[in-house]
Order: sequence, then C-alpha cells, then structure tokens
Amino acid sequence: WKYSKWYQEMVKYRSKFEKDVITNLPKKIKFFYEYKRLSYVQPAILRSYLPDLYFPNTNIFVELKGRFTTADRKKHLYLKSTGDYDIRFCFQNSKVKINKNSKTTYADWCKKFKIKFCDKEIPKGWMTKWWKVEKHT
Repeated sequence: WKYSKWYQEMVKYRSKFEKDVITNLPKKIKFFYEYKRLSYVQPAILRSYLPDLYFPNTNIFVELKGRFTTADRKKHLYLKSTGDYDIRFCFQNSKVKINKNSKTTYADWCKKFKIKFCDKEIPKGWMTKWWKVEKHT
C-alpha cells in the first residue's frame, strides 16, 4: 500500500508499544489506525455502595465528601434514579468546583439534581425527627 509509510509517520500513537508493533507490520498490508469508534451498550452491572452514615430515626443516609469525583457523581445519579433511598451529602466545602475547568460547584451540582447537602456539620433534623427542622438546602 503506497501510503503506508507516510501514514505511519503522520500518526500519533497512544503508546510506544503501539508504535513499535504498527511500524513493524509488513509494508504492503493496508491498515488504518483508530479508524472507527465502535458503539456498544454495557450490560447492567449489579453494584453495591456503603454510605458513610445512616440515621434510622429519619431513614436518611449521609455521605461525607471531601473530593467529589466524576465517578462519585455518576454513582449517586444511578442511586437517585432508583428512588429507593434518601442520600444526602455533607461536604468539606460545597463551593469547590467539580473540576478545574468548570464553573459548577459541588453545591450547584446538588441543586441541579435536587440532592440535599450541607457543609461540615450535619443538620440535626437529618438525624432525628424530634429536632426542630433547620433551613438547609
């Protein structure tokens, strides 16, 4: 294939191993590197999750969060979609951005998905029904 050598020189490989294997392919073999993105549906995966705190008097789970990663956010959206649990967050600082390139804070994310949260101290109303309910988001 006449473009093979030119093609190999133009491509940026993801690893040295890929480059080594591909540059050692027979010169007359036609190929394309990362030619087409293939779509697939990942089968349902049963997962489990162990929240940090559970308050039986109110049936509320509380997750204590310093860092709130993308994986954490996805997991909690899956959990929320079941509708089975009242899971809330107590952040070390809810004003932290979800990532360095975003304007969205942890608090903004929770508000968007209607998830209750607090900063540093868990409201007593989350712990017991017999406590005066305080205003928290």
